[in-house]
Amino acid sequence: MAKESSWSWKELVAIVALCGISLVILLHGGSPRWLRAIVIVLATAGPFLPVLALIPWHFIAKHQGLMSRSSIPCSVSCANGSLHIVRGNKRTSHSFERIVRARMAQNDNWTESKMLEDALGLFAGNGREVVRLPESATGLASVVAELTARGIPIEYVNVSAPSMLD
Repeated sequence: MAKESSWSWKELVAIVALCGISLVILLHGGSPRWLRAIVIVLATAGPFLPVLALIPWHFIAKHQGLMSRSSIPCSVSCANGSLHIVRGNKRTSHSFERIVRARMAQNDNWTESKMLEDALGLFAGNGREVVRLPESATGLASVVAELTARGIPIEYVNVSAPSMLD
């Protein structure tokens, strides 16, 4: 029993036509050198183009709220109206009075990225991000509970992150 192809006839015609045109350009002695060079470069770089297209997607996902995974453990706690963050041996504190809104960015892909992870971004009144906390941080649930108790809105955003780069 013959198996039906997943390619449509239009795609096959387009592929055969492009290959034929490329062969004519390469083998015909009258075609310009720059045109031959373009065909050779595209044929050489073609397999890498999908991966190269994912690199800007990675940085767009970081800009939209995801953050890079880190091997340094992070822990957060709430005390005396302040948020205390410990990353390795670095300690920082931020007052909850500065925080006006929060955004929880979550990876929307069905596969999990090994380079990026979900994060909670806390923003000041001028719109600037005060701090971005990874979802893997211990004590993040208490921060979310404190934000909810203070009436600070938390926006949940789905961000598409490339997992093919991992």
